Amino acid sequence: MTRADLASYLGTTPETISRRLSVLEDQGVIQQLTNKQIKILDMNGLLLI
Repeated sequence: MTRADLASYLGTTPETISRRLSVLEDQGVIQQLTNKQIKILDMNGLLLI
């Protein structure tokens, strides 16, 4: 799923998705692998959101 697809599904913009994913990556919760893939590094941290 692309950021644009995710944004459409969630009713937001691709820019917002990109910013939020960057925050999660900075916090060590995820790692962005490609435009369509992320790797969850901290499942507990993700569940706390």
